[in-house]
Amino acid sequence: MAAPRAKENALMFAKSEAVAFTTTHWSVVLEAQGESPAALEALDKLCRTYWRPIYGFVRRQGVGPEEAKDLTQGSAEDALTCRMT
Repeated sequence: MAAPRAKENALMFAKSEAVAFTTTHWSVVLEAQGESPAALEALDKLCRTYWRPIYGFVRRQGVGPEEAKDLTQGSAEDALTCRMT
């Protein structure tokens, strides 16, 4: 039964690849610190880029789907709070 095991490993690898963190583009991070429309666009890009990897990380820690969503959303809110102060 090596074939099912290999398929399972391939699926796990594919899933882990899908939630891997991408290289941070610091220019986008710096742009997101302002109040301009470009800053809001940069912040949106950061949220879209990092939401899934953060959620995946939290899920791999054994947290259930709904709580993981809440924690991931909380991370985004914390980032916004820091940005505005």
